[in-house]
Amino acid sequence: MNHDKPSGGFLELRLGPKGPHVRHDLSQAAVTILFRDAEAWSLDARQHRVADNLIHFLAPDGQLLGIKCFAGGRGHE
Repeated sequence: MNHDKPSGGFLELRLGPKGPHVRHDLSQAAVTILFRDAEAWSLDARQHRVADNLIHFLAPDGQLLGIKCFAGGRGHE
């Protein structure tokens, strides 16, 4: 487990070098959970807004890559 130092308003917790990690975006009051390392994502990955404060990141084949949740209200995307 690795705790990255906050930089640019982010606080990250990595559960392994290629495994899931959690990013807390202090400026947007949002939490993002990435199930795969961001470098493994295809350039064709897309965002799908599930609710006003919830976004799913999807691979071209529909696999869930990550989720982003905003604290109340509409997201800042």
